[in-house]
Amino acid sequence: MLLRRTAGLSASQRLIVLMYAMMPTDRAGAVRMTGQELAAEVNMTPTVFSRMRRQLVEAGWLEQSDRFSNIVYYRLTPRATGEENVVPMRRAL
Repeated sequence: MLLRRTAGLSASQRLIVLMYAMMPTDRAGAVRMTGQELAAEVNMTPTVFSRMRRQLVEAGWLEQSDRFSNIVYYRLTPRATGEENVVPMRRAL
């Protein structure tokens, strides 16, 4: 569950991750809104939102999905979505 996985994040970081999880995405999983639009959704200044998002990228919660001119779109990583697959190796018979 995303709430449990984000328990170690700050309240602002957690809010951003949860917002990315709730927003409509494109086929690649990217949220197609600018940082300014997303900041307005959570009542943050664009500067604070950008800093928090950068920290989440560095921590492995978000990743850059696409870039259009000077707009960068982000998506949740497998860590955030709980889709990290760890496949145990088996010995060949």
